[in-house]
Amino acid sequence: MSEMLVVHSAAQLVRSSGEAIEFLKSKGEGLGYENALSELTEIHSVTVSGDSYYRLQQNYRGIPVYGRTVVYAADENGSQLSVTQNIQDIPSGLDLNPTARLEDMQYALLEYLAAQNPDSFWAEAYANEDMSVIPD
Repeated sequence: MSEMLVVHSAAQLVRSSGEAIEFLKSKGEGLGYENALSELTEIHSVTVSGDSYYRLQQNYRGIPVYGRTVVYAADENGSQLSVTQNIQDIPSGLDLNPTARLEDMQYALLEYLAAQNPDSFWAEAYANEDMSVIPD
């Protein structure tokens, strides 16, 4: 579930995903986050009726955090319209060393997806996914 993030700054204009990332990164600690905003990367950007929307991926130590994103919206002048998010801090002691072989994890996931919906194209798509951090 996405929540509105209150980080408004009238003086800060954002005209690119890079500027949105830097702005949010600079506000993270002040908003009470330890690491949730420290490693954002662009997923995609779109402009609709002059307003720009930057969808950003939360990462932890270079690994995408599954399903955790921020959307920064700015008007045609670069003034902030809104920031919605479903980010969360990741425990700093999280062990990122896999405890299972990639092939075994892919096989288990494919088996699960096939059982849920045998006609789904997702099973093949997920077989090629990179590793993700999956928050509790």
